Amino acid sequence: MKRDPEDTRSLNALAEYYLQQVRESGNEDYRPLALEAARASVAAVEPGRNLGGLTALAHCEFSFWRSRLCSRSCIDRAGKSPAKWGRR
Repeated sequence: MKRDPEDTRSLNALAEYYLQQVRESGNEDYRPLALEAARASVAAVEPGRNLGGLTALAHCEFSFWRSRLCSRSCIDRAGKSPAKWGRR
C-alpha cells in the first residue's frame, strides 16, 4: 500500500483481514486498523466505483456497532458494578 495508496483491492482485503483477526482472536486492537483501511479505500476512489470499499466500510461500521451493543447488553445484565462482572 505504500507503493500505491489507491490500491483499493488491497485496502479492502486488509480491512477484512483485520476484522477476521478480531473474530478469531478476540483482540479488539484490530478494529481501528480495519476501519482505517476501509476509510482509506473509500477515500482513494470515488464510492460509485469502489463497491468493495463501501462493503468493507459497512462491515467495519457494523462490527463496531455490534461490539458496542454486546458490551452494553453485558453491562445491563451484570449491573453497572464491576464487582458483579466476575472479578473477585
